[in-house]
Amino acid sequence: MQLNNNQHPVLNRRSVIGLACLLLLILSSCDADSSDPGIVLNPGIRIPLFTEILDVSIGSNGEISRALFTPDVSQPNESMSVGLVGLWIAGFQNDGLSANITGLPFSGLNQFEFSRSVSEGGGLYKLSAMEALQNIENWPVQDGAPSRPDGSPNMYGDVMVWGLFRPSNEPNERVHNFSGLNVGMTSFVFQNGPLERTFFFRYDLSNQSQDPITDLHVGFGGDIDLEWNSRLTQAAPCERLELNINDNQNGYNAVKHYAFTYIKPHDADPDLPPECYGVMVGYTVLDMESAGGLSQPKLAHRILTEFIGPQEFKETEIKTPTQVLLALQGLSATGQPMVSPVTGEITPFAYTGDPVSETGWLDSRKDVRNLLSIARFDLLPGETKTMTVAVFLAQAPSFAEAVPELENTFDSIMDNRQQWDY
Repeated sequence: MQLNNNQHPVLNRRSVIGLACLLLLILSSCDADSSDPGIVLNPGIRIPLFTEILDVSIGSNGEISRALFTPDVSQPNESMSVGLVGLWIAGFQNDGLSANITGLPFSGLNQFEFSRSVSEGGGLYKLSAMEALQNIENWPVQDGAPSRPDGSPNMYGDVMVWGLFRPSNEPNERVHNFSGLNVGMTSFVFQNGPLERTFFFRYDLSNQSQDPITDLHVGFGGDIDLEWNSRLTQAAPCERLELNINDNQNGYNAVKHYAFTYIKPHDADPDLPPECYGVMVGYTVLDMESAGGLSQPKLAHRILTEFIGPQEFKETEIKTPTQVLLALQGLSATGQPMVSPVTGEITPFAYTGDPVSETGWLDSRKDVRNLLSIARFDLLPGETKTMTVAVFLAQAPSFAEAVPELENTFDSIMDNRQQWDY
C-alpha cells in the first residue's frame, strides 16, 4: 500500500488481486440470509477515479474537470496534467436550434443538470469492481443506471462513475434548450492490462420527448493541457517556467482518426532531458459495433484557440447555439471554413502534419484547445444512441518515440473492443 498525492491509500496491483480473491472467497462462504446491507452509495457532484497511474476527476457536467498522469520518469515526484474536456451537442427540435457545451464554463452554454437534485438522490455515482460484487442499496436503476436484469450494477471497467443529465430548466436567453434529451454518462477506467492508460466516456443519448431531434451534431473537446507538476516541495527536472501549458501543440492523425496534444523540443527551451517531451495525450470518438452504438465518420477537427490564432476560431467567439453548430461542423464562428496554410485548400481537419518530420500543417506553441466531431444523425422519440470516447496516454523516452507509442496505445484500444463496446 502507498499514498497518492492526495494522501489517500492506494493499493498496488498485487494487493488488489489478493483482496479480490479474498472477497470472492468470503462471498462464496457467506450465508444467503446474512443481514449485511451491503454498500450504501452516496452520490456527489465531483468524483475522483484513481488507478496507479491516473487520477481523474469527473465534474458536475459530466466532464473531465482535472486529470493527472504519473509517468515512469527518473524523478518520480512529477505528474502530468491533462486538462478539461467534455461533450458538445447541437441539433434541431421543434424547428429550433438547441446547443450545449459540457465542461467549458466560459461559454455560458452549460445547460444540462442532474436529472434529480443531489438532495433527491441525483448526482454522480462511483462504483468499483469489488463493490459491484456486493449488495448495493441505492443503485439508481430507476434512472437508467447500467444494470443487469436483477437490478445489480452492470460494471464497466474496474472503476466507473455514472450520472444522468437532462436539459436545465433554468432560463438562458442565449440558448433554446432541448426538450427531453437525457444524457447518461458513464466514465470508466481499467486498473491494469492493455487499457490502463485510457479513460473512457460512454454517453447514452436518449430522446424522451415526443419530438424528433434532427441533424444532431456531437463532439468531444475542450482545454487539453499538458503541464508538468511537482508533487513534492522541491523543484522537478521537467517542471520549468519555460515548459508549460503555453507550449502545447495539437495534431490530428488522419489515418487512425484521433486528435492529440504534445510538447515538442524547441530552441527556446532550456536543456531539458528528452523524457520531458515523451508524454502525449490523444482522444477520439470510437466506432462502435454494438446495437445502438454510433459509428459515424469523423466530421471535423477544428481549430479552437484561446489567445493565439485567428479571431473567428477563438473559444470566446462561441456564444450562441448557431456558433456551437458551426464549430462542430469545422467552421469558424462566422461560418468560414478552415484553409490549410500548407496546401491552400479548404479542409475540415486541422493540423494533419507529421510533427516528427515537421512536414505538413503543424500547430504552433500555445495554450491549446481541441474539438473533434462526428457526422450528424437523427434521434427519434424514444430512441437511444450511444457514443463512446477514449482519452488515452502514451509515454516514451523522447518525443520522437512517443508519437508511435501513442498510435500503439490507440491500436491496443481497438484490439480490446470487447472491454468497451457494450
